[in-house]
Amino acid sequence: MASIFGTLRNLAYPQKLTFAFEYAGVANGASNAVFDAIIAQCPSLVGTNQPHMSRRLPTGHLQTVYSAAADFSTIDQVQYKRKVFLTPDGGTIAVDIAPPALAEPVQASEDVPTVVILHGLTGGSHESYVRNCVAHFVRPKDQGGCGFRCVVVNSRGCADTPVTSPQLYSAANISDLESALLLLTHMFPQSLMTGIGFSLGGAILTRYMGMRGKETPLLAGVVVGAPFQLKVASDCMESFWLNNVYSHVMGRNLLKLLSKHADALALSPALWDPLERAFGEKIRPGDEHKAELEPNSPTRGTLRFVDHYVVTHTGGFKAPYGEFPFADADAYYYGASSTNTLDGIARPFLALNADDDPIVPLHAMDEFRSQLQKNDSIVYAHSRHGGHLGWFTANNVRWINTPIAEYMTAIFSAFTAPDCKHEDTGIGSGGPRMSAWKRDGVASKPVEVELLPASALLPALPSRRKQVQKDTDDSLRAWLVTQVLNIPLMHPKDAPARLAMTEVPPLPKGDIHTLTLYQDKSKPQVGFIELPAEWAIGLSAYVHQKVKHFELRV
Repeated sequence: MASIFGTLRNLAYPQKLTFAFEYAGVANGASNAVFDAIIAQCPSLVGTNQPHMSRRLPTGHLQTVYSAAADFSTIDQVQYKRKVFLTPDGGTIAVDIAPPALAEPVQASEDVPTVVILHGLTGGSHESYVRNCVAHFVRPKDQGGCGFRCVVVNSRGCADTPVTSPQLYSAANISDLESALLLLTHMFPQSLMTGIGFSLGGAILTRYMGMRGKETPLLAGVVVGAPFQLKVASDCMESFWLNNVYSHVMGRNLLKLLSKHADALALSPALWDPLERAFGEKIRPGDEHKAELEPNSPTRGTLRFVDHYVVTHTGGFKAPYGEFPFADADAYYYGASSTNTLDGIARPFLALNADDDPIVPLHAMDEFRSQLQKNDSIVYAHSRHGGHLGWFTANNVRWINTPIAEYMTAIFSAFTAPDCKHEDTGIGSGGPRMSAWKRDGVASKPVEVELLPASALLPALPSRRKQVQKDTDDSLRAWLVTQVLNIPLMHPKDAPARLAMTEVPPLPKGDIHTLTLYQDKSKPQVGFIELPAEWAIGLSAYVHQKVKHFELRV
């Protein structure tokens, strides 16, 4: 009943998007350098001129649904230039850089700051909440923008990035972010860098900053709508029928992503069981029966279902490079929760959440709120309203980019101030920017990469094998041939369909190229093999789509 009255009140009298703040020692009136900087330079968070929430979106559910379902294709138009690289295990990652004029390597000193952005589950650089920030950040200062460079790190398989390894992504895996940062600090060695993570990307960024402490090129981090405790967030989505809708939508989106890349993932026999359980179809060749669901299985189609059967296997590296596989969804949720690493964060860190977020509600933040009291680098700012990645104001305009821009500007300004000593306290805490390049921690060696058309992959699911037609997809994929890690490499020649089908198309002859691998000496799973732009890996699907909201360039 109270929620009904609250909704009616918000309809009649839209509430202001005011924020409450929590940080170490706040109850005792202790000072905090990060919060002091927010007070001084982030008026949209602490001032009296915050906008009112949208009258047409008076609840967290409506804000969340509108964020996910509304058409933002003509809003916040962005141009990116895509860089694609392989990782030491053969995976493919694409980073989209805006504006394109700032996408080429810079060796000389430069004064353009860089913001590294991580998207949410199954998202990418095209997402409206990403473009909302990027469009404002890259706009020149004389046009009312920030004048930043933005780099969106697209997770494996997302934003039309091909899958070429038996791994996707998860909240537990920070290696792909580290590989991207190794590339970016090579391309822009003098650029100041900060990080932003949305939703799942926020959980990844939190885990990374907690595990690496001062050993990071990032001066600061901002996470928006991040699920710090995955088990609690999962339970929230399964506790009420309306919340359960989100679990099914997110699970369906993740299954759709898996289906898109099933042909590639099935090249790894270790993933036959997870894929067969996820899709209910037999993938393995021969007479052996397909894997069946376990007793007391999570409800098919929910996010927990996909996490339980697939993400626990595909979300990251196995030993000695990582902690996968996990026994079940709960083990993954507990192991990947970023509250486990909060005490290690050593750079200014701002967490933005809305109390009425149906995916990460206020009570799902209890452990995070307790843990942040032990670390004065963390400030938690939460508004009563805003939903999940919403914060829509009058005329349904998304507003959250304003306080994020103010905070990022404050960080960059503090670090470049003449009297900044980069001490271990204050807004510039964490010491000088660190990267493997600065400590002579990068090795290089030649590796071989085979270039093949996408049509070299055969359909993995029997429902797709019944009518095999000539694939008209002429896009290219790069497959690592030189084994770098103690992990089996994938290749289209290993498709299970080649043993299961009676008429098998011949494997096209690929071109072998020798490229350079740059690899972190202390973390061999971290590294990059930059692919030539003319190969246009991960671009053709965008080129053939009629997209209004952004443009990708080679």
